This record gives sequence, structure tokens and C-alpha cells, in this order.
Amino acid sequence: MDYVTFVVRIRLDERHSMSEGQITHVASQETGYFRDLGAAVAFMEEHLDPANGRTGDGGPWGHYHLPMRDASDTDRG
Repeated sequence: MDYVTFVVRIRLDERHSMSEGQITHVASQETGYFRDLGAAVAFMEEHLDPANGRTGDGGPWGHYHLPMRDASDTDRG
């Protein structure tokens, strides 16, 4: 069995609710940012599909920005 490793960081707001998050696929160092867990799960699913051939968006570290849903950019602190 092979393992695929992700690092997930979640920032909490003053009400201790998730305000935003960051997820990194350790092997490729591709990083995504999200505001709902569904987007983080989609990021992981893309990396678990060997037929996907995902290589990132061309940045030197494969940074990938997930859609920021459920909040506007002005909500980011």
C-alpha cells in the first residue's frame, strides 16, 4: 500500500470557526488555499488520481490556488 501525504493548516476566526486553510501535497509541494473543506477534499482527490497527470500551474513550487468560497477577499485578515 502506498501513502500520499498532505499537510493541512486551518486558520480559525475569533469565533473559532474556520476562516481559511492551506493544503500542501508533500511529494510535489503543490499548495492550495481554501475556505471550505470540500475544496480541500477536491485537491486531495486530484492528487490521488494517477490518470490526472497534475503538474501545477507552472509556478516553481507548483502553487495552486483553489477557489475561495464562502467569503470575500475583504474577509481575509
